[in-house]
Amino acid sequence: MNTHTILERINGKNYIAGDWISEKEIIHVENPSNDKIIGYVPNLSAQNLIKAIDNTCQTAKSWAESTVDMRYQILRKWQELQHKYLKELSELLTLEQGKVLAESSKEILYGESFIDWFACIIKSSSTYIRPGNSYEHKLIAEKEPIGPVAAITPWNFPCAMVVRKIVPAIAAGCSVILKPSELTPFSALAQAMLLEEAGLPAGVLNVVTSDAKLFGDIICKDFRIRKLSFTGSTRVGKLLYEKSASSLRKLSLELGGNAPYIVFADCDLDKVSDDLVAIKLRSGGQSCTSPNRVFIENSIYDKFVDLVAKKFGDCKAGDGFIESNKLGPLINAQAIEKVNLLLQDAQQKGAKIICGGMCDGNFMEASVVKDCTDDMNIFTTEIFGPVIACYSFSSTQEVIDRANNTEYGLQSYVYSKDIRRANHIASKLDFSMVSINSSFPATTKAPFSGRKASGFGIEGSHEGLEEYLVTKYINFHY
Repeated sequence: MNTHTILERINGKNYIAGDWISEKEIIHVENPSNDKIIGYVPNLSAQNLIKAIDNTCQTAKSWAESTVDMRYQILRKWQELQHKYLKELSELLTLEQGKVLAESSKEILYGESFIDWFACIIKSSSTYIRPGNSYEHKLIAEKEPIGPVAAITPWNFPCAMVVRKIVPAIAAGCSVILKPSELTPFSALAQAMLLEEAGLPAGVLNVVTSDAKLFGDIICKDFRIRKLSFTGSTRVGKLLYEKSASSLRKLSLELGGNAPYIVFADCDLDKVSDDLVAIKLRSGGQSCTSPNRVFIENSIYDKFVDLVAKKFGDCKAGDGFIESNKLGPLINAQAIEKVNLLLQDAQQKGAKIICGGMCDGNFMEASVVKDCTDDMNIFTTEIFGPVIACYSFSSTQEVIDRANNTEYGLQSYVYSKDIRRANHIASKLDFSMVSINSSFPATTKAPFSGRKASGFGIEGSHEGLEEYLVTKYINFHY
């Protein structure tokens, strides 16, 4: 089965109740590298969305009663298929999202690691018994699936975010209705195809595409959906939070970021600049954990900025299928316009673009902006593009205060050979995740979460499974 065969099978379809269905009204899917249509998906009506939700809820009880061994075997088979079709899944991802092919392959493998992780976790016991007030008295706490789950995933990591959400849900015994981004739906539908082949019972996973507002409105009004997991903008996350209040469902919201990247003079500048360029290349800067504000100690400011500009400026933007290209396109013209407005505002307020800054279609050159200040829009707004915005600082307390001067609280980075200082800063940063001397913190074993306007809820780690479980307490007298 090649990439064309996979696309042919899922093109124009949604996966509902174990069937591949189509609808008259459609949404076109474009390749952001050239804006050419690569296929389409249904734009489901409210009536068909409700049918898909009904099926998700109807399946919930039987799947909750499935054995751990059954879930384990299905997950392992899914993992094998994911690895078997690594090349095809990577090509499909690059086709619809644009990122370079090597990065797409890494994303597929990253998603695969979550299947492996949660398959292992569900083998451990989820029940504990404590003694009561007498020999005939036991206090029993059992973990049960939370119930039907809705998941909404973004376009920037169209495979990894899908897998990271649906694996723990399925492993915990929850049925799932998934709505991927209409910009990148095929990676999600391909996962449904693999799960079908792995033996997942019909209705445990339903994958739908529709108007985002319509889906959100229907899901948030339906009391039967007991958890909603969303990755996307803070603006939409707040709307979903508000609309879900009436049903008191559990939410996981992974929202925007404004990551500080703090560089002290005592670190290895060559390594740190390599790390910065590497993580900024990830999805072309279109990542909520991407460094947004690069704070550089005064004494090394010019030297470090020039070093980064040389390395980042050499990264060529172009079609993700061409191996020599290091940057793919931004997702669409609106994304290009947003980044351009941020650059224009920064220049008007005194910043200088020392490399890059030019656009061609949806492609933007790798850009470095020098002499940024805290009154610029680029300081408060998530850039979501291949732009490194540089700020200078003179003291530890100053950089802590400025780094924390944001409504967001997702990812942060600190580089220093002085481990005591780095650890002190980490304890003072108001972010859920802090990386010290490392730019790639994401791993299946660690909790991925935000705070403040970056949301709440955990993905990955042991806690990631707990997000899909509820505790039942049984007071047992013989």
